[in-house]
Amino acid sequence: MKYILLLVLFLFTSSATALEKIYFNSAESSKDVRFDYDLELLKLALEKTKDEFGDYVLLMAPPMNSARAQHYLEKNEFKNFITKQSYSDDILNRNIAFADFPIDLGIVGYRICFVNKSKRSDFAQVKLFEDLKPFIHGQGIGWLDVKILRNSDLKVMESVVYESLFKLVIKGRVDLFCRGANELFHEYDSRSHEEGLVYDEKVLLHYPQPKFFMSNIESVKLINRIEKGLLAAFADGSLIKLWKEKYGSSITRAKLNSRVVIELENPFVTYKGLNYLKYISEFEQDIFRVF
Repeated sequence: MKYILLLVLFLFTSSATALEKIYFNSAESSKDVRFDYDLELLKLALEKTKDEFGDYVLLMAPPMNSARAQHYLEKNEFKNFITKQSYSDDILNRNIAFADFPIDLGIVGYRICFVNKSKRSDFAQVKLFEDLKPFIHGQGIGWLDVKILRNSDLKVMESVVYESLFKLVIKGRVDLFCRGANELFHEYDSRSHEEGLVYDEKVLLHYPQPKFFMSNIESVKLINRIEKGLLAAFADGSLIKLWKEKYGSSITRAKLNSRVVIELENPFVTYKGLNYLKYISEFEQDIFRVF
């Protein structure tokens, strides 16, 4: 009888202390800091919901580009694999669940461009959309930016490897590699030793581009947990605090108010059931007013 009781106690405690394994995509290179904020934000959301949903262990999936991450999402090759992706309406017809909260609060849609040295002065003269037509953009394969730019009849060259995009600009294979205002300066500072890598100081492209935490539909419970945690962190101010810690200095350096703004259409976000806009609109005003 004593051994039966010990066995029951072992099974109960093992089950109670089992940690939910959650996988997040890792950086593509040692200089790739794109996911630093996302990882901290994911941890914050999971911590906010630990009392309700239980403990967890956060593991890093193998490095992969955006196209490969989307493949993993649809095929569910990693159970509880979480990645940040740009939302587009076609996601509603795929095996993907998402937390309806804009991870970066909309700032990634404000684009500052790395520019080839020989084209820097020409690009600085851009004032209207039509002025963008001569320039060739570099973007990553699987990025929604490619579709957005091509929808506006702009020329795009895709790269499978993220790091190679900087080389394409330096070597003049592409004229521009446009990044979120929250991304460019981190990328520039970690590669400033690369001769010929420069960025534009005059132009700001903008298109709506909500980015969400996503997973396979079979992990919808985990996605619901993350969304609940994000909303809690937004409500208590801890999300805004983290955002400013990670991106505040970049936004200040971007000098958004002094740039010519060129608006581009994003026709791939039309679904009216999304809630993300209410978290972006007021904060976007603060971005331009405060920074």
